[in-house]
Amino acid sequence: MNKFQTVRYFSLKKAQDFNTIHSVILALILEYAYFVAKLNNVVARIEAAKQKQATSSTSATGQKETFKLAMAILVIQYAFRSSAKAFILDKIELSNKLNKELTYIMDVEASLASDRATDLKKLMFTNLSILDNLTSSDITSMEDAIEAFTNYIEVPKELISDKKSTGTLLIPELLNEADIYKEFMGKLIFSYQPTLHPDWVEFTKVGTPSGVRHTSLVIKCTDINANIPYKGVIVTITNGVDTHIKKSSAKGYVRFFSLPNALWKITTEYPTYDSIVLENIPTDQTKITKLDLKLQKSGLPTTGSFLITCKNKDTDQLFLGLHATITANNQVINANSDAQLFAENLLPGDYSILVSGSNINTQTFQISITAGSQTTATFPIDPTPPTA
Repeated sequence: MNKFQTVRYFSLKKAQDFNTIHSVILALILEYAYFVAKLNNVVARIEAAKQKQATSSTSATGQKETFKLAMAILVIQYAFRSSAKAFILDKIELSNKLNKELTYIMDVEASLASDRATDLKKLMFTNLSILDNLTSSDITSMEDAIEAFTNYIEVPKELISDKKSTGTLLIPELLNEADIYKEFMGKLIFSYQPTLHPDWVEFTKVGTPSGVRHTSLVIKCTDINANIPYKGVIVTITNGVDTHIKKSSAKGYVRFFSLPNALWKITTEYPTYDSIVLENIPTDQTKITKLDLKLQKSGLPTTGSFLITCKNKDTDQLFLGLHATITANNQVINANSDAQLFAENLLPGDYSILVSGSNINTQTFQISITAGSQTTATFPIDPTPPTA
C-alpha cells in the first residue's frame, strides 16, 4: 500500500478499536452490528491483499532486472551484427557507434539504459537500407523489448502496487467499500448516541476525508523529441465547476487526487514552450486516468521532410521513373527528373516507404523524420524486373 492508503487503513483499524472499547453502549444501536460485521470483513480482506502485495514486492527488483537484461541482450545482439556489416561496407564511423558491449546498457541506471537502447535501435533503423543483415521485424522486436522495460520503470508506484494484487480485489476498491461502512457507523453514533460522536471523530480522525487522497489522474510531461521529463510545468484542470492547478515533479509527473467522475479540460503552461490544451478528458473514481503530454519549444516547427535519391544498386546511376508510397498516410510521390523523392509536413517518427516502378519489384525502405529538419538519404534500387 502507498502512504495514503496506509493512512486510510489505519483509520479503519482505529474504528475497530473504538467499537471494542465502546461495545456495550454501541450494542444498543440495532443497525450498528450490521456495519460492524461488514467493516470487519473488508478489513480482513485488505489484510489478506496486503500480505499478497508484500510477497509480490520481494520480486519487483528481479522483475526490473529481467526486463532490462532482455532488452539489453536483444539490442546488443543486433548491434553487434550491424556493426560487423557496417565495417564490411567501410562505414567505420557507423560501425564504431554500433560496437557496444552488454555493459553499455546493463551498467547504467534505468532511464539511461532505456535511452541508450533506443538510440542504438534508431541508428540501426535509420541505416536499415544498407544493413541487409537486419529486417523490419528485428527492429520491431527491439522496440517491443524497450517498450516492455520502459513501461515497467515509468508506471507510478501506486499503479505498480495495484498490479501486485492481481487475483484479488484491489486495495483501493476495498478501502472505498470500508469507508462507506465506517461513514454509516459515524452517522448512527451521531443519531443514537450524540454525546459519544465527538469521541468517535477524534478517535478515527486519522484518514478523515480531508486527509484521504485517491489518485484519479496521473499526467507525465516530457519533451516531444526525447523522453526527458520537465519539472515545474503548470498543469490546470477544470470541469467547469472545480479547478485544480499543480506543477510537475522532478520526474515530470503531476497527480490529481479524489476527482469526481467528470470531463476535464487540461492546459499546460511552461516558459518558452507551447501550451497544450486537451478537452473532454474523463475521470472515473474506480480507475486511474494516465496521460503522457509531449511539450515543444514555442515557435519551433512541428513537422519535417525527406529528400531521397534513388540509384541503381548495381551501377550507382540515377534510377528514373519511380514513385513511392508513404505507408503511414498512403501519400504517393513521383520522383523528379533527378530521381529524387520529396515529401514535407510529416510528423516526427519512423516511416516505411514503398518504392515501385513499371520495371521493378516494389521495394521497402525505412527513414526517420525529425521536426524542423530534412532527412536525406539514398535508396539503392534493385533493378531486377518482376517475374512473369
